[in-house]
This record gives sequence, structure tokens and C-alpha cells, in this order.
Amino acid sequence: LPIPSLEDTEARYLKSAEHLVSDFPSHQAKVKEFMTGPGKVLHQKVVDGDKHAGYPYSFIEKLWDDMYNGLRCPGPVNVSPFFGITDAKDPNTMTQTGRAAAFVHGYTKWSLKALAGKLEPDAGGKMCSSAFGKMINSAKIPGKGMDVLKQFPESRH
Repeated sequence: LPIPSLEDTEARYLKSAEHLVSDFPSHQAKVKEFMTGPGKVLHQKVVDGDKHAGYPYSFIEKLWDDMYNGLRCPGPVNVSPFFGITDAKDPNTMTQTGRAAAFVHGYTKWSLKALAGKLEPDAGGKMCSSAFGKMINSAKIPGKGMDVLKQFPESRH
């Protein structure tokens, strides 16, 4: 994902905060102060940290992974990957066994694409889909303070 400019981030933040902050002019002044002070320094650190090849593939990926692997709460309840299953085109003509077979077939095709890194961007090209491969053949191994995501590419089940 590209790093948005600091000015773009400021504009989007102020637009979202406008209806949530009771003293908006005062809040705007604080944001302007942040923009000319620590904001520029912090933004430059993000930009500098993104200048490399390989993992993390996006400026946000390492931060997300550290948050996810450092959580000390039930992951399936608090952080659960979401995917939707669309209804069959004509559910009246598909048996329960047929639907199950269609799901397994579709998931197998999708997971092979994900593991090969060949998924198209999601949501009309606006969402990176590279992380989906981490959901397949992987386990979160507990560690002190931080878990580790271990992938098992040789797994066949």
C-alpha cells in the first residue's frame, strides 16, 4: 500500500473528527501544531522505514503483525479474519452435499491462489490481498510477550 502524504492524512483525519470533537477549532489548531512539529518527523520515519524490498511489504504490515502476535486475548473472538460466503445461484436445486462440495472446491481454488501469491487486489483494487496466504497452513505459536506466526507450506491438509 502506498503511504499517503501527511497533508492527505491530515485532511481525512479532520474530516472524520469534525463531527466528533466538541471544540473543533481548538482541535484543528492542535492538529496544525502536530503537523508542523512531530508529525513531519514521524511521517518521515514511516517513509524511511518503507524503503526496502521484501517483508514487510507495506508500511503497516509489521505494525499489524506485532499487534496481532502481541495480543493477550482470545484471538478468534477479538481478531477474526472475515470472509463472506455467497449463496448458491439457485439454492433450491442444490443439495446440502452439493453446496458443501462447491464450497470445498471454491476454497481449494482460492487457497492455492493465495499461497501462490496470485490473488487479485480485493475491494475493487483498493485492498492488498497479500496477507491472505498467511491464513493457510499456518499456526500462531505462543511466545513470551509476542507470539510467532509459523507457516507450513509443505502441509497438504
